[in-house]
Amino acid sequence: MCFDTDSRPPIVPIAGGALDAGRVLLESADGTVFDAYRALAATPTGAGILILPDVRGLHAYYEELALRFAEHGVDAVAIDYFARTAGLGQRGPDFEYAPHVPQATWETLAADIRAGVVALRGIRDKGEGQGRAEGRAEGRAEGRAEGQGCAEGRAEGRAEGRAEGRAEGEGRAEGEGRAEGRAEGEGEGVGVGAGVGRAEGAATGPRRVFTTGFCMGGRLTLLSGTLGLDLAGVIAFYGWPVGPSRNGTPAPADVAGSIAAPVLAIYGEADEGISADARETFDRALEAAGVEHRTLVYPGAPHSFFDRKAEAFAGASADAWREVLEFIAARTTRPTVRTSSSRKTMRER
Repeated sequence: MCFDTDSRPPIVPIAGGALDAGRVLLESADGTVFDAYRALAATPTGAGILILPDVRGLHAYYEELALRFAEHGVDAVAIDYFARTAGLGQRGPDFEYAPHVPQATWETLAADIRAGVVALRGIRDKGEGQGRAEGRAEGRAEGRAEGQGCAEGRAEGRAEGRAEGRAEGEGRAEGEGRAEGRAEGEGEGVGVGAGVGRAEGAATGPRRVFTTGFCMGGRLTLLSGTLGLDLAGVIAFYGWPVGPSRNGTPAPADVAGSIAAPVLAIYGEADEGISADARETFDRALEAAGVEHRTLVYPGAPHSFFDRKAEAFAGASADAWREVLEFIAARTTRPTVRTSSSRKTMRER
């Protein structure tokens, strides 16, 4: 397991920095509806980030991380992996994730990543474009609308749908019980229907989209650069870059030539699962493929050091967060430039 159930991002909150946040439902290409968490920046910079969690799927750490990104002007969506086998809804600390990991194949994970990127790009759409996610799970049908002029819809049936956000114009949400609501907002805002999946129409969301992830999600982050999503960058925290995985995902080093985005790879030097040889193998693969990249290795830091509880590595965490924000800012304020030059930085702290 990457983080403990009580772990949280080591980032100081900024009051008022997030416009709105909450759980939503997204729909994948195969019709699977899955949980996600989205956070809108009060002062958007034009950047957006898709957050890919560790082996436990979506939980409180990543919801809070989405908020921290939004507070820094980066719209964020964090997704879950296990709707196909574990169903919808929040899971407690006793969730047995291990049986679900091998069932989350690269094919379905890639489809959910694509749906997450679509959702992120349409996160600020107006009118009907926010999209639909039809609930196909047993449970309650919830429709929530937060903010000015949002209509609350409750579906009778067996779906979980939430319409969250503030609508400037009309938002539309559908649950299994076919509750369709049109919300006309009285003021400026953002409407997020019962899920942000399958966004239609012109996006008014982030101009530059990034992915980030931790552990299993770190590996998926690197692989997201191979999916043709026109990403501005991928930011992987201690993602395994070589060797097999429990669910058949390719090794990023083996597909480095297909990574079409700049890479920021962050590791702890004392990570028992990711050796110096593994890191260097990946670096050499990126260099051979001409992929722009920056590798940060924090001396003495273990796997999962980016944790509020890991006080001994607070300095490494603060530096890593600064690097992440700088990486995003540099590729949001200017067009993304593909370069054949590779850079590796060893940060001595």
